[in-house]
Amino acid sequence: MNKQTILLLGICLQLLTFLPVNGQPESDPTVNDTTIVIPKPSQTLLSQRDVTGSAVSLDSADFNKGYVVSPWALILGKVAGLQITSNSGAPGTGFTIVNRGETSLFTNSAPLVVVDGMALGTIPPDINPNDIAGIRVLKSTSAVAIYGERAANGAVIITTKRGGDKLRVSYSGQFGLSVLPKKVPVFSGDEFRGLVDNFYSNYYYIPGVSLSAGEANTDWQKEIYRTATVQDHHVSVSGNGNTVPFRLSLGNTHQNGIVKTSLYDRTTAGLSVNPEFFDHQLSIDLNAHGIFSNNRVADPNAVKNAVTFDPTRPVKDGSPYGGYYTWQDPSAQLSSVYPSNPVALLNQKNDEIKRNRLIGNIKVDYRLHFLPDMHVVLNYGMDHTDNKDHTMTDATAAWTIQNYGAGEIRLNDETFKNQETDLYLNYRKSFGEGANTLDATAGYSSYRHTYTDHFSRTTADATYTIGTYDYSMKDNQHSKYVRVNYSHLNKYAFNVSVRQDGFSFYNDKNRNHLSILGAFRYHLKEEPFLKNSQTFSKLDFTAGFGTTGAHWPIPGFVNYTVDPDIKHARVSSSEVGFDFALTQSRIQGSVEFYSKISDDLYLKMITPTGGSFGNYVMTNGGKIRNSGIELTLSAPIISNNEWQWQINANASFNNNKINDLNSEVSVYEATGALLGSYDGLSYTNSDPYMRVQTVGYPTNSFYVLRQVYDSKGQPVEGVFLDANGNETNGGNLDNRYHYKHVAPNVMMGLSSSLRHHEWDLSFSGRLQLGNYVYNNVDEESAYLNIYSAPGFFRNISRSVNDSHFDNPYAYSDYYVQNAGFFRMDYISLGRTFDHVSGSQFNLHVAANVQNAFVISGYKGQDPELAGGVDNYMYPRARTFSLSVKVSY
Repeated sequence: MNKQTILLLGICLQLLTFLPVNGQPESDPTVNDTTIVIPKPSQTLLSQRDVTGSAVSLDSADFNKGYVVSPWALILGKVAGLQITSNSGAPGTGFTIVNRGETSLFTNSAPLVVVDGMALGTIPPDINPNDIAGIRVLKSTSAVAIYGERAANGAVIITTKRGGDKLRVSYSGQFGLSVLPKKVPVFSGDEFRGLVDNFYSNYYYIPGVSLSAGEANTDWQKEIYRTATVQDHHVSVSGNGNTVPFRLSLGNTHQNGIVKTSLYDRTTAGLSVNPEFFDHQLSIDLNAHGIFSNNRVADPNAVKNAVTFDPTRPVKDGSPYGGYYTWQDPSAQLSSVYPSNPVALLNQKNDEIKRNRLIGNIKVDYRLHFLPDMHVVLNYGMDHTDNKDHTMTDATAAWTIQNYGAGEIRLNDETFKNQETDLYLNYRKSFGEGANTLDATAGYSSYRHTYTDHFSRTTADATYTIGTYDYSMKDNQHSKYVRVNYSHLNKYAFNVSVRQDGFSFYNDKNRNHLSILGAFRYHLKEEPFLKNSQTFSKLDFTAGFGTTGAHWPIPGFVNYTVDPDIKHARVSSSEVGFDFALTQSRIQGSVEFYSKISDDLYLKMITPTGGSFGNYVMTNGGKIRNSGIELTLSAPIISNNEWQWQINANASFNNNKINDLNSEVSVYEATGALLGSYDGLSYTNSDPYMRVQTVGYPTNSFYVLRQVYDSKGQPVEGVFLDANGNETNGGNLDNRYHYKHVAPNVMMGLSSSLRHHEWDLSFSGRLQLGNYVYNNVDEESAYLNIYSAPGFFRNISRSVNDSHFDNPYAYSDYYVQNAGFFRMDYISLGRTFDHVSGSQFNLHVAANVQNAFVISGYKGQDPELAGGVDNYMYPRARTFSLSVKVSY
């Protein structure tokens, strides 16, 4: 436990000494330690059925069950239209979040994350999931009315647990094992020797090559992967002291990765105090969270090299490079073109990221004595993060000796500071004998963001500085807003919002932007023709529209200049739908149609004259449209004294298309820049892009050559079709065409919760269709790729036995493969023991499986890839765990 954790815990304990607990222990058969309270998205006093705009609320009963260490994993597959993809299987990895389709060309399409009223940006903090009471997802641009332009892609509102009336003490623990579900199929040592002898000796002759295969039989994937242990512990105390509700929690997560040396260790501490004064005239919400993590990152090249390193070479041979086998030329010299020993990459390099994050906010809500319908609310929050990424590479590591000769030390220290102040008046009044309700809010908010970065790179003995830089930036936001909600006859609800956001990022002329949003809800069930309906228990018609600005985070240290006249991006959206409940609410659901146009998007352009950061400038110049349908259903299949069975399902269908780009060009590469730089694939030339942005096509479409196949369905090597359908040899890049795209057209989520007396069984899974992946692992697997001219052998995937290609053909659409899948994310079987041995303790134990299985026709290791390129990703583990929850 580090010093920051001890300090925060000490402060929490000191506060608790002033809060004597009055409540008596009470049993809780659900093993939950708090009552869940989720604030309405409008931050006003309107009832749930008056809230307009597309939103989904989930609480602990809806969350995924199993070994869950991230807030995103709680709602994976639970919200229609919200695509959540882990960036890899590495412990502590981040997530790529897309809400209702890709909406930008240069920045991400993630929603804003808000924790207890504090807007934190698009990357959520590693708050312990055990501290989360509920998550509310605002999917439409209506989120801009509340949180400003940073919420142009929606908002995810996380509410942490609070204290209750009674003393609650709870503990939850998980213990598990993680395994590698699937290796990349490669040739063994014996098979590789045969491949070298037979293929090169009998089929190809390479002049001057005397290199022969080695004598070892090394399974390099076996050498770097392991069965990893994981565990998680969390304890909380909540109650009510001197009428002051409080909750204190402390947790620790220790997750070893399936790649050796990788691990993630996180300590969390949380405090919530929520007193009320003056007969409920004044309420205060005080929340603080500390997240202290240590993440040892395995070199990603180890995963790739474990697939491609020569299997006939030993792990160690007594070399001067730490004893690890190392490729050398005939004169015993090293070269940067030689691949590194994957085991050496893990053991001779220590990359640790230490992250300390403190988040706190206080909300003061005062109801005026002389005007009780008026509330004055002040919300102030701070978010401070220190990232220290320190990498030390051993002085005997071959890959550093060939460059600088004495190992390497990299230090990258980052600091993020965010401050947010929100002051508003809220007036709520019912009149006309309760037939009308007016709820109006007017306020001012400010947000300040500062970022500093110091980077240095030296040799291990610090005698030579390889590189260093310092960078800092500031961004301020000031906003004014008015929101009005009006309901009439408990039948109609209207919402109108006007907000002006100003950012220091823009010049004076373009600094401010006005957003206007509206929404309408019509409770059709209140009409006489439906009031007595036995079919519909509820039927609401909803509609919304908005034209807003959009301001997304810009990467910090970059190789471009910014157009001084750059302005806010714009988002125009509209949606209509129905919320319904059938047969006495046994079936509940919603259907919604939406359209969203993102305009004046940030775009990185090539400039003819260049600048201080090269030949690129970021400016406005793109338009993307997303339109689709979302459906949500929930049904209790069985509900009686013996059995309870609930099924929840959701589906979304999205159509994504680029409507406009800068008129000077027609095709952009996938990160928003004009064609002309490297896309991270194995094949390089002057125009190497596989994923492009083109008017009339979806974002991140593949740009490839049309492969020719023989009568048996086998690809014909080196033969492609031109634009006229004629066969050509070699592949002229001018004949490329747009073929498929990265994002899915269809996403579905399915979850089930079954209970029989003390037993419970649940599962949660996802389906994605229409998404494709460029399989770069297979593309590199050609027979002639087993030997490289500098003088080394490399292994390849057995997929070469399907293509039978002698040479790699990077642009063939053969490698653009259907990556649709169904993944069973979580399965949990548990049993509850109430009042154990007649005590006040309740116990719940469960056996869980995470990433239980994947059904897919994709040929690679894993079909779920956020960027659409399979380039030797750290694989996702399959985790088997046992969980225990105890409450008092």
